[in-house]
Amino acid sequence: MLTPLGWLVVQLLRGISPLAEIAHDPPFWAYLLAAATLAMTTFGWVLGGQEDRLLDLNRQLDRLTITDPLTGLRNRRYFMQRLEDAIAQLGRGGESLAVAIVDLDRFKHINDRHGHLVGDRLLRAAAQSMRRVARKGEVIARIGGEEFGVILPNADAEGAYRAAERLRQAVHRSVARFPGGKVRVTASVGVILALSSEGATPSRLLLAADRALYAAKHAGRDRAVVRCIPRADGRRIFASGEYLAPSA
Repeated sequence: MLTPLGWLVVQLLRGISPLAEIAHDPPFWAYLLAAATLAMTTFGWVLGGQEDRLLDLNRQLDRLTITDPLTGLRNRRYFMQRLEDAIAQLGRGGESLAVAIVDLDRFKHINDRHGHLVGDRLLRAAAQSMRRVARKGEVIARIGGEEFGVILPNADAEGAYRAAERLRQAVHRSVARFPGGKVRVTASVGVILALSSEGATPSRLLLAADRALYAAKHAGRDRAVVRCIPRADGRRIFASGEYLAPSA
């Protein structure tokens, strides 16, 4: 299959036009054309297959860089990028943006009592439970050891609280089984609501959500708090008021 192509190359390197010789031997010309076509088609198929495999490999590598290996959720890197995008969208006319932090209660005690293997199983179970109840457009990621970040687009204070309760109850239903028993866990949720992108940054929203989470922990854990923070100049860019309710 490669001989005709080689013959053409040799003739050209010698400065001889192969067309004249081909004209005197039509059968050879037909053979040359068919062989060259077959060769190029084969090379194209092989190279095309390699290209597809390389593209697939690149996509897999891209997913690995934004995926938490333990839970299968997105990781902090992905979460921060999506949060930046959500804030930018808010500035272009988006209605509102809520950011939540879900923290598993007394998780260190579970690790100390049952071991890290059971703790890892519980993290995976909680992650999958929250993923199952996530609504379209919501982003859930593991952003720390037992902390999960959630982006809730276009949520008002009441809607953010309902979403937080939905996630809290999903964690409550999760269970990790091990030889001789099973273990469950509760979760506390802190939420911050932004109505404007002015002055809002990913780090500032996360800090505010973390403070709301602390309030939920201080109030007894296993509950959600939705609150606001003022801007540095005193004007509020977030919804006013605080929603704090004990778990049902």
